[in-house]
Amino acid sequence: NSMDILITTIIVIGVLMSLVNLPGSFVVIGGMIIRNISSGMEIIPYWIIILLLILAILGTFVDNIFMLWGANKYGASKWGMIGIILGFIIGLISANPVLIIVGPFALAYLLESTVAQKDHDSAINAVKGSVIGGFAGYFAKFLLTLFIASIYFFILK
Repeated sequence: NSMDILITTIIVIGVLMSLVNLPGSFVVIGGMIIRNISSGMEIIPYWIIILLLILAILGTFVDNIFMLWGANKYGASKWGMIGIILGFIIGLISANPVLIIVGPFALAYLLESTVAQKDHDSAINAVKGSVIGGFAGYFAKFLLTLFIASIYFFILK
């Protein structure tokens, strides 16, 4: 049926979006809601959709939590942590995916090397921890999106 093809396409697009750190989990959930509305039935119980939505909201912060953890593990000062948080906020406000990804690292390095007065190697080490943590967070967010998408296919099959 053409609706199944459309919903499956939306869900696949959502999963692919999560690979580049875009909010794919929300697109997947949107596909589920469209499926319910278009069928005129509650194919996917709304309490499941609400739980998945809460998971998706929490998932938006996962990569940043991992990034902070990685930076801390690799010796970032409070200024590096502030740089990560401010860089992420600036990226969000700009709505620029590149700034969302690069901003935290660049600002962490800048604040580590200037305000905390760390040498280049120490500042790079703190940023390296942020990168490692950030990649772990991106991977966790991607797995979360896959989990949400699998719920849709599990319920329908």
